[in-house]
Amino acid sequence: MLSNPHIYPQLSDAGGYGNMEQQLIIASVEMAESLIQHMEKADPQSERQVMPNK
Repeated sequence: MLSNPHIYPQLSDAGGYGNMEQQLIIASVEMAESLIQHMEKADPQSERQVMPNK
């Protein structure tokens, strides 16, 4: 999200530690957690199994 110029056009004066940056980081983490939960509900058998190399 921070690297998308449509969402975040320029770095704030606080660098990566400003209010906007923190809000985007929190939103990103929440989206990732939601996606993980969605995937675990969709296929409970695949609980982060590693695929063997062929």
